[in-house]
Amino acid sequence: MTETLDQLELIEDKILIELDKIPEKTQSGIYLPDSVKELEKGLRATVLAVGPGLKDDDGELIPMHVKPGDRIIVSQYAGIEIEYADKELKVLRNSEFVCKLNPQQSIRNEEN
Repeated sequence: MTETLDQLELIEDKILIELDKIPEKTQSGIYLPDSVKELEKGLRATVLAVGPGLKDDDGELIPMHVKPGDRIIVSQYAGIEIEYADKELKVLRNSEFVCKLNPQQSIRNEEN
C-alpha cells in the first residue's frame, strides 16, 4: 500500500510540516558546508496538516493558530522528525512554532 499524507490523522494540537530545503550554494555561487546547513536547518516550513486542537476546561475547542498551506518559522529542535510518504517531515505542537509568516505584510526596520 502506498503511503499518502491524507492517511495521517493528527490528534489534538499537532501540526505536520515540511521543512524548506536548504540550498547547496548561495545566490552568488558560494557552496555552503554541511555545518552551515545544519545551523539553518528547519527555520522555515510549510504547514501540511493540522489536528483539531485542544479543549479548554469548559470543553470548548481552542482554535489552531495555523492551517494547511501557511508558512511558519520553527526552532531547529521543535517537534519530532518522521519520514512518511517518501518525505522528511516534522510533527510539532501548536505552541512549538515561533511565528507565522504573513505574505501580505512586510517587515521593515524604520529609523526614527
